Amino acid sequence: MKPRPDPHRVLGLPRGASAAEVTRAFRRLAREFHPDVATDTDAATRFATGCEAYHQLMSETLPPAPQTHGTPIPVRHLPAAPTSGGGQGPPLVAGPVWISSTGRGCDDA
Repeated sequence: MKPRPDPHRVLGLPRGASAAEVTRAFRRLAREFHPDVATDTDAATRFATGCEAYHQLMSETLPPAPQTHGTPIPVRHLPAAPTSGGGQGPPLVAGPVWISSTGRGCDDA
């Protein structure tokens, strides 16, 4: 198995780079080597290597994401409205809405 390249070298960053510097370097690399843009035959490989380096450095730079499956938002339940022959019943009220707390990746950079 091939050893992983140094993520700092892949993104052209000094050790101890901030999260903003890592993101800026990854975006620069993505503009150059993204398979939809680059015509080079090994651009996809270089982009994937840059993506791995970005993930590795961001996991070292940022605090870990909370391990939740979302945050519930309370919904106010309305009292049932009387029907007055107009064919309308009580108002429809949705159940709890969940906001996802996931999503760190190359697509979010």
